[in-house]
Amino acid sequence: MKEIIFTAAALAAIILLMLILWMVQKKKQEAETKLLKQILSCCAKFESASKSINEIFSILSQYVKAEEYAFYLIDNKDKQYVLKAVHYKNTSDATLNLSYSGLVPHKKVKYAFPVSLGAADFGSGVTVRDGDKMRLISIPIKGGNAVVELKVGPKYTLRAGTKAKLEEIAQELEVAANLIVAVERFSNRIKVLETAKQATRSVASIISGNGVFKMAINMFAKTINAKGGFFLRESIDALELDVESGMTKENSLIFKYDADIHKFFKQIVTAKKIATLNKNDSLFENLPVYFTSEGVRQIILFNMDFEGNSGIAGFWYDQVYEIDDYQTSSLLLMFSKISDVFKRSFLITSHSQDNIETLKLISTLVDDLSPYTVGFSQLMEYYATAIAQELKLPQTEVKKIALAAFLNNIGISVLSYDIFLAKGKYMEYDYEVIKLHSEVGADIIEAIYGDTAIANMVRYHHERIDGLGYPYRIKGDEIPLGAKILAVVQFFVAKISPRSFRDAATFDETLEALRHVAGTQLDADVVDTFLSWITRTRNAFAGADHSLDYCWNMRCVSDEICNKCPAKLKVTKRCWEEDGNACMAHGNKCETCFIFTEYQGRKKLARHSEASLV
Repeated sequence: MKEIIFTAAALAAIILLMLILWMVQKKKQEAETKLLKQILSCCAKFESASKSINEIFSILSQYVKAEEYAFYLIDNKDKQYVLKAVHYKNTSDATLNLSYSGLVPHKKVKYAFPVSLGAADFGSGVTVRDGDKMRLISIPIKGGNAVVELKVGPKYTLRAGTKAKLEEIAQELEVAANLIVAVERFSNRIKVLETAKQATRSVASIISGNGVFKMAINMFAKTINAKGGFFLRESIDALELDVESGMTKENSLIFKYDADIHKFFKQIVTAKKIATLNKNDSLFENLPVYFTSEGVRQIILFNMDFEGNSGIAGFWYDQVYEIDDYQTSSLLLMFSKISDVFKRSFLITSHSQDNIETLKLISTLVDDLSPYTVGFSQLMEYYATAIAQELKLPQTEVKKIALAAFLNNIGISVLSYDIFLAKGKYMEYDYEVIKLHSEVGADIIEAIYGDTAIANMVRYHHERIDGLGYPYRIKGDEIPLGAKILAVVQFFVAKISPRSFRDAATFDETLEALRHVAGTQLDADVVDTFLSWITRTRNAFAGADHSLDYCWNMRCVSDEICNKCPAKLKVTKRCWEEDGNACMAHGNKCETCFIFTEYQGRKKLARHSEASLV
């Protein structure tokens, strides 16, 4: 009897154990089914990239209770992952909240995920790396289109089972990641097309004086990181709002007819050239509510007077900044260019030459948006002219090429200043927008000047000899000679010019780079002609212990920068030896400036030549 009871009990225990195992397995299958349904919903019910990313974060949070979740998408242009969205864990109920989309940090986020990650840094498996008081789990999604980064505590241990599950999820999410990338690219294309349409619509406004005013105000506001700007023109007995940017339509209309605030600004400026007003000043209380409601915390006012036309230009900020002497000097330099544009707008008549002079001033204004591009248009014109003359082209053709070179970046004036002023390399969307500048620039020239040949030089100056350029991927002899010349000069000027994220190449490194791309990116005959001209010019100064010319001539820098520079005051051709020179005002350092590196290279060549004769 006892044996029967024991056997029954053992059998019951086995049945119970099997039941438990079955229930555990069923629960596991239900969890996996639920997970599979969630993953499939990312694809089947795809509504938007942001909602799908939210769903992915939700899936991952079931296995890793991370403090923050970051989603990166591939940018094929530079082979890197770009930050798309970040979520953080709500400490009260453990749900996920939006931290930021793109690049704007949220105050609750303690760790700032990098804007981009190198694609080559990721393999196919889940990895963990240590950071400052934290650990980061990297989950590459199959197919290479996306990576998810999870921020966890410094003592977190990723168990083998959890890692295996994350890798399984990464495999299953491939389709969802591909859909997100496709939608993002489609969205970017729409944005690029809309930008192109807006740029085309902006072409006509350049011809009108008021259009030039508004463009100048907008450009200057962006350059000095102001939130908005305005220009009050002085009439017979009052100031009138001519241009305003950055305010709501309602507040702009109030400002237009608020004679009291116009008078107030005039009283602040009085005989000064520049005046500032911020929230720490007692006079700031006089600003009307519609100004402070826009977030105005500081205003910079410029007293303008040109050709009998006077007025006040102002730019406002949502923060208070200290304006030192260097910044004041930079503001005066930039605004002198805007004054030129304003002055020229009064002179525009039906004669096309006046319009071209205005476009040249606008090109110079675009150059002055950044210290790294000061003098760019003049440099383009100078070297393009030298090549055209070296090729023995007719004088009329030389002049057309020179004008096209000067205006090659005019299209930037009606595109996004934010993208143009961005530091570092362009992301994929930004690159597509900035590529529009050649076509938009050509449209501007055709609309205002009516010369198709010059317009086509600008339109095709980013085409390549091997057919891999843009916008039309034409190649070889399909590219106009003028465009080929512009391409060579732009390559050269870009190399010898520094950027915020890199130093300039040396003069001789730039010449070697030209030789390297001759016949593929650039026309070989044009490159050879340019190099021959440079060699002959350098040989003429082989024994000279100074630069080829005065630095202000070689860099095409404006008098506003150079007139106070010790190098010009002493009229020296060894500018790098002058303490306190103005190199930084045009984005240069003496040790990497092409004027100095050309001199060094020329002296080195002379020593080698002397040694070979011994």
